[in-house]
Amino acid sequence: MPKPSRYKLVYFGLFPLLFLVTGILGSQLSGRIDLTTGQLYTLSSAARGRIAELENPVHIRYFLSPRLEAYSAEPERIREYLEEFAAISPLVELSVLDASEPENREAALDFGLQPQQLSGSDRDSQSLITVFSGMVVEYGEAHSVVPFVLNSEELEYDLVSAWDELVSERAFEIVVMSGNQELELRSAYQNALLRLSEAFVVRLLEDGDPIPDSADMLFVFGNKDLSTDTVLNIEEFLAAGGGVMLSVEGVHVQLDDELTARELPRSDLDLLLERYGVRVSRELVLDRYHMLVPLAGAGGGPESFVSYPHWIELRSRNAAPGHALAESVAGLDLFWPSRIEPFGEAPSGLHLTQLYTTSYEGRVMDSPFATNPALGSDVYERVWREGGDRIGVVMALSGEFPTVSDASGEGRLVLVGGGYTFSDFLELGEDPMRNLRFLTAAAHWLAGDDDLLELFGRTSPDLRLSGLATPELRAAVVRFAQWVNIVIIPVFVVLFGTVRIARRRRFRG
Repeated sequence: MPKPSRYKLVYFGLFPLLFLVTGILGSQLSGRIDLTTGQLYTLSSAARGRIAELENPVHIRYFLSPRLEAYSAEPERIREYLEEFAAISPLVELSVLDASEPENREAALDFGLQPQQLSGSDRDSQSLITVFSGMVVEYGEAHSVVPFVLNSEELEYDLVSAWDELVSERAFEIVVMSGNQELELRSAYQNALLRLSEAFVVRLLEDGDPIPDSADMLFVFGNKDLSTDTVLNIEEFLAAGGGVMLSVEGVHVQLDDELTARELPRSDLDLLLERYGVRVSRELVLDRYHMLVPLAGAGGGPESFVSYPHWIELRSRNAAPGHALAESVAGLDLFWPSRIEPFGEAPSGLHLTQLYTTSYEGRVMDSPFATNPALGSDVYERVWREGGDRIGVVMALSGEFPTVSDASGEGRLVLVGGGYTFSDFLELGEDPMRNLRFLTAAAHWLAGDDDLLELFGRTSPDLRLSGLATPELRAAVVRFAQWVNIVIIPVFVVLFGTVRIARRRRFRG
């Protein structure tokens, strides 16, 4: 029997040694590589900067129900992120507390955390589980609360927002008013007010009331009934360097059984916006890329979902590239949107950006308006016969706003073409929080809070294939799919079968 060569003996001896060294190094060294778009699981420069500025200890308490960890991987990601956050500075203390223990549960309730009901499932059953996953950030004698977190992508924003609320000397203040007398703020905009109050000081204002000097931003939901005094206040506020968000409409849809639509008369707000180089048209905007609405069956029959081109979805493919606000959110949904377009020439010193448009399949509908989904799809035939195009529905303005007074400053304005965009009426859809996230991001942009706006945009990109927005790209994909299914796959099958048969015959011969 031949003896093993010297080289084989060396190789066999090196392999165990290599495994031993690898095991020792692996136990002593740790690390990870973040390959996500936007470095979602790596601390941002904004978070690191805030930690570097600390002068006193910050204590983060994470109250977590162990049962939640059995249903979701997110709590583990949240824990890892918090540990990375605490590892940067000895002034950051972290406690992960078992919320199932009575003393920890009582402490969580004392801080204002409330358990949430989630739908959970395991191998054998599906049920509702009641769990904690909230944080308390303590700084000195003050504390701030993140009521519930189950999305590691939004964790850094939630944490830094809570941090700023404690450490900064002053929070941004937003005054909010309704420009539609049919929709009262506290009843029709509960979710919007709650969302804004998580990161800002929110005050309610009546139409015509003066804007307080302490206000940093003004949010106006709807424009149907805005008074002349409010329009003058908006003009002065923008000229003085304030930030304003307006959800506006040129066509108003009545929330009755018939969904009656009518053109709004020209108003003082229209005159003001046209001075800024913007016009709100008296048309309804439709899009081939739209949502489905529930429709009750005839005679009490089962509910069905029908296409509704008046409910359009705006995603990153519809956004202005390079704009901080557009890049910080995944888009928004608009119900009965109006066209917002440039008008004439904008004043010098004022910059206009068409923030969102429809897809290339956008259309406009003028009077008579068909808005009732029960009428069926035939009512849209006259609209679809027209050629499609991108139609502007959201615009951002920044710079020096002209005024007749002595006010001076660089203001910011966001115009959203839809009077119901941020109302509780839009709780339908695949993601009811999308419009509220846009609302929060708009507030950060209006306030010039670029650090938090950057954090707000650290989310996973929309990778759905429905983003084929151009007719040319869609046609190319359709042609490619036809070639693959009709020609390439059948030819491949025939060739494979022919070669297989030939090889079998050769083998038998």
